[in-house]
Amino acid sequence: MNHQQIDTHIAKELVERARRFVNADISIVNTEGKIVYSNVAERIGDTDDNKTAINIPLRVDDAIIGAIGVSGRSREVRSLAMLIGSMAELSFREAQRSRQDGSTLARESVICRKLISRQPLLTDEREYLQSMTMSSDFFTGFIAIRLHVRKNGGGKVADALAQLKKTLKEKVPSSLITETGTDTLALLTNLKSQKKTLQNAISAWREWEHRFIVRTASGRESSDASPEALFHSWRSAVSTLQLAAEACPKELDYEYRQFMLPIMIRNMDASTEIDDIVSPLNKIIQQDKNGALLKTLDGWFRCNNRPLETASFLHIHRNTLEYRLNLIEKYSNMDLTKIGDRFSLYIALERYKANQSAGSSL
Repeated sequence: MNHQQIDTHIAKELVERARRFVNADISIVNTEGKIVYSNVAERIGDTDDNKTAINIPLRVDDAIIGAIGVSGRSREVRSLAMLIGSMAELSFREAQRSRQDGSTLARESVICRKLISRQPLLTDEREYLQSMTMSSDFFTGFIAIRLHVRKNGGGKVADALAQLKKTLKEKVPSSLITETGTDTLALLTNLKSQKKTLQNAISAWREWEHRFIVRTASGRESSDASPEALFHSWRSAVSTLQLAAEACPKELDYEYRQFMLPIMIRNMDASTEIDDIVSPLNKIIQQDKNGALLKTLDGWFRCNNRPLETASFLHIHRNTLEYRLNLIEKYSNMDLTKIGDRFSLYIALERYKANQSAGSSL
């Protein structure tokens, strides 16, 4: 451990505190013999050559980081020097651990930022991430947390965000957390085992800090903790937060699975696969002269693909329903017994209905 690890501010505080109890010159020296701080200002930076002082080694984790020198040779001075040395070791040990914690938090923040921005991880960063997700029940996922000031609430969002970040990290130390802007946190954790703890912590924070509104959205969770899966988890969390806050402004906590279909439909507009999704429904529309087939398909989905319930809902005979479903399969070239085909038609139909409501065409 070198002299740079002796914090000058801590050394100054220790000397000034010790001087309240002993009327002697006190110096803190690094391993090179240079005085880091002394109550005798002109000695700071000089080599310690005081032959009349008592020098007590300073140790942190069994490594000598320097010494503390107290002028005088009496037994009383030696006892005081030993006491000051113990106090100094405790202060330096706490400072070292604080630096280590800060280094870990900085590293975790870098990993977190790389994941949400789809940047490649370094080898040691991948290994660090894997070490977090070795548990067999680790279902990794991101939670997006957004904070804003209530009307007439006052207060600085940045300060509140930093305090909330610190609180959540203390409650769930195994999580990765970082700021993604002036009002948003990205938190990566085990959504299976830690979500309840986080919810309790956020609820307690809300009760304590009334000036701010905190909204959270859990993204897609997966046992695959690969960077690609985690990136999609973050994107799903952000999309959920944006859509849910508009649709359910009175609620504060959302989950991706509750808004999965609306999010998928919204995101399709920017998808390169949109033509493949809407093409089968377009073929049905071209053949559907009176809208009966679209009405039938919509009713069939509303009734969870149950023929008897669908026929009753549409007020048609069971044979008529079967005839129309056969036409839908024929025109769309889709198989309604296959989940994938049914899902594609459902997404295309919901998007068509949304566009119709907005006054646009598919």
